[in-house]
Amino acid sequence: MKIKELKRYVDKAYKKGKDCKVEVWFLLDDDTSIMCDIDSIGQFHIIPDMTITFKISDGNNKIYCSEPISKEQMDYRKKYNNLKREAEKISEILREML
Repeated sequence: MKIKELKRYVDKAYKKGKDCKVEVWFLLDDDTSIMCDIDSIGQFHIIPDMTITFKISDGNNKIYCSEPISKEQMDYRKKYNNLKREAEKISEILREML
């Protein structure tokens, strides 16, 4: 995104009201979304012309490493999520039986 495009969005939101709320979401490769806050915006008169720093707003979601997740790691996460869903279904069935 270019600064002009960002400014156009900011100007459009500002016209709607002075106290517009901004939400920032990171979409990870496994389709997980993490909500973030804008931590700072800077201009250093070098390339890039603008920097924006983010921080994760929810303490439960953490990014431990910036290295790409391997296919094997992605498979473990998917398997864990599937197993968790199955366990929740079984727990619900058991609760209904009691």
